[in-house]
Amino acid sequence: TFHLKTFHSMAHPGHNVVNVTTDQQFKDFLTLSKEKPLVIDFYATWCGPCKMIAPKIEELSKEYNNIQFLKIDVDKMGAISQQYGIQAMPTFVFIKNEKEVSRTQGADINGIINKITALTATIETVQQYKQKGNNAYSNKKDYNEALKNYQIGLQTLQSLSDYLNKYKELYIKFHTNIALMYLKIGGDESNNNCIRHCNEVLRKEIDPFNQKAFLRKGEAFINMKN
Repeated sequence: TFHLKTFHSMAHPGHNVVNVTTDQQFKDFLTLSKEKPLVIDFYATWCGPCKMIAPKIEELSKEYNNIQFLKIDVDKMGAISQQYGIQAMPTFVFIKNEKEVSRTQGADINGIINKITALTATIETVQQYKQKGNNAYSNKKDYNEALKNYQIGLQTLQSLSDYLNKYKELYIKFHTNIALMYLKIGGDESNNNCIRHCNEVLRKEIDPFNQKAFLRKGEAFINMKN
């Protein structure tokens, strides 16, 4: 049985990132991930980027008390590293309810923060990103800023369970808003991205007759011909 007392004794005073040293310890944390999601830093002592990002991860662990941060030395804990197919260091694996939900490779702190945001997402978080996107578009006319917020909002929405059944309208709105931002930004690459997001909405199982997606896709095609 895994007791809370055992859980507290795993962490070192002043350190929120726990260095996993046994398979059993890892299994116990995995069981706990039903209540507290995990961020696992697979590292090696000889890896330069691992050393570079370690202090930043320590800072994040203090900021996000609702997440358990773990470190796993790939040379000492080979079985766990193999289980997760780790081939490059550092690799960060994000776990919720004992299942991997995403991962990122390399010392990319922004990528890690985005994944953490998605890991702890609620529908309120999603709505906040949508509102930020709306403000950047309507009030500032900053299409790139709006696009970034809509993209993070969509990514966060997709991390929620059963999101297509529960929040289909919101899913469609994000895609059509992103398509519009790409139209506003302009250029062939942006027009291609616009078409891609419109196609996502126009799939048979989503909304094949969605007027906004249909019109924005047409506009992108016209722009590319011109």
